[in-house]
Amino acid sequence: MRSRNSADTERIVPYISRDVISEKIKDPLSPDIKKNIIEGSLLVVDLSGFSDLSDGISSVSRNAPEEILRIINQLFSAVLDVVFEYGGILLKFSGDSLLVLFRGVRGNIRVESRFQAVSCAYMIKERLSEIGEVETPIGKVKLTVNMAITSGRFADLRVGSHSRIERVISGSVVEELARCEDVTGASEITLTQRAHRYIEDYIEVEHKRGTGFLTLSSVKFNPKEHKRDIEMPDTTSLELDRIKPYLPIGVLEKIISLPEELPLIGEHRKAVILFMNYIGLKRDLAVQNRFFNTAQRVVRKYEGMINKIDPFKVGDRMMIVFGVPFAHEDDEMRAGMCAVELMKELLAENRDVRIKMGINTGHLFAGNLGSDMRREYTVIGGTVNIASRLMEKAPPNTILASDDLCLKIELRFWISPLGEMKLKGIEKAVKVSIIQGLRRVPLLVSERRLMVGREDEVNKVKDFIGRVSSGSGNILVIEGDAGIGKTRLIEETISIAVDNNFRIYKGDCTSFGRDIPYYLWRSILNDYFGVTPFEDRDVVEEKVEIILKGIGQAEWTPVLCQAMGFDVKDNPLTASLDTELKRQRVFDMVLSILKELANREPVLLVLDDLQWVDGTSKELLSFISSRILNDRVFI
Repeated sequence: MRSRNSADTERIVPYISRDVISEKIKDPLSPDIKKNIIEGSLLVVDLSGFSDLSDGISSVSRNAPEEILRIINQLFSAVLDVVFEYGGILLKFSGDSLLVLFRGVRGNIRVESRFQAVSCAYMIKERLSEIGEVETPIGKVKLTVNMAITSGRFADLRVGSHSRIERVISGSVVEELARCEDVTGASEITLTQRAHRYIEDYIEVEHKRGTGFLTLSSVKFNPKEHKRDIEMPDTTSLELDRIKPYLPIGVLEKIISLPEELPLIGEHRKAVILFMNYIGLKRDLAVQNRFFNTAQRVVRKYEGMINKIDPFKVGDRMMIVFGVPFAHEDDEMRAGMCAVELMKELLAENRDVRIKMGINTGHLFAGNLGSDMRREYTVIGGTVNIASRLMEKAPPNTILASDDLCLKIELRFWISPLGEMKLKGIEKAVKVSIIQGLRRVPLLVSERRLMVGREDEVNKVKDFIGRVSSGSGNILVIEGDAGIGKTRLIEETISIAVDNNFRIYKGDCTSFGRDIPYYLWRSILNDYFGVTPFEDRDVVEEKVEIILKGIGQAEWTPVLCQAMGFDVKDNPLTASLDTELKRQRVFDMVLSILKELANREPVLLVLDDLQWVDGTSKELLSFISSRILNDRVFI
């Protein structure tokens, strides 16, 4: 009888690349964080049309997930059978495309790997041609395959930690392959000049005008002579703990929770996709490892999932998913917060790197794609494609988001609309905006709407506003079930306060901020000091120090910056304080700031979603509330 660990290991093995499995069997204690230099040939197989097919079936069929999974995996199985017949190692799934490595197993490896790659591509095209049209709920569909090949030396980096290892395939050879793939047309096989070298006498090619790449016309050899089927290693001695870090966090639990007779699942669900292209990051293992771990820490904070890192035309591309495999009611908000924090953190650590982001939300297909031999849990659909294209269009160090996403988060973010944008491969133009950062004050309604049925509440608000203006601090709690008009009443309160010359500050609580000290107060303090999450910590420290000097508190600058979430080093004075004394200094300074503001003008603090308030923020709120009763502060 198999042990539970053994059974789970067998279910996980198809999700891990064959060469990693072989490594872990041969040397179970070999380091996971490492850099290998590989020489061989790389083949990208892009099965075009899956996204449109998925969206089309989902719109007409009740059993869409099952239908999509059946069709996609029928084709993936055919492709993967050929890949393995020719000795290919599947390094990466990228939605509906595959990255395959050929290393050559005999003779001149440089030459043989090229023959393997070309033979495999040629036979994949032939195999799919034999399948022809596929019957679907939206009629017969013939999907096309586009393939690109390159050869040379590239880096195979394993980055991460004991809980999550990601494989990064990078280098100029890989970036050239991505550019080659980008210009490959339907049903074409395109080669780089590197791939053409050594086998030019055995294939017919045409120059692809203006690109520097070559299109394969025909072969002068028998592709079947280059079959190099590699047997799957015996995994009976393989321990689950050795390979589970190679799965995205959350996927292992998803797979193991399913009955063994249901190894392949599919779902049509709503999710948010964040793509990040980072350019200029050194290929050094330590640099790449730090970058990934910082990104992983931020993404996990908002309970998203780093699905994969792919080679891109310039630099690398990371895909982050919110809502898959586990959903939250505020996934759009989480994605926006994550994007802003990633931009801030990663640019602070890597000053020479450029980062481009694209975010979109919508329905997509999520499931296990592939075959019994090799599969991947991933997402596909138009929602994914739009996010990727937005990332491509984004200027350096900019977050581009679709209108669908911005409508969900506009009350809490500074958003600059750009209008409609035409994206490659997307039929309709997409309304696009730039996410510039978190709002410090909530978006006011552009036009004052009449409050209906809330006259008593509005009159109470006006009474509170009047008393605060006269020097009597007040606290108003607005609570109730969802949908009864709390947000509308808050908007009206802000509007009345603005009419009475109040200074407005806004703090928000979120479900993912419950364990972050001072989370509620960070946006309030950022607004007061005029800083943004993207700013360098040295700039933030300088701005905070200048303002604190005006109220005689400059020596405590590091303590307050740390409470605001910036990694500012202690000075000799603050370094001498223990945690409790630092906490008290923050409480005293925030109270001093509020009193100083109230001396100049009345202040309204809008604190939203307090059901998710973190413990430290709650204590600070209690501390302040009992000490502003004689100040012009309205909470």
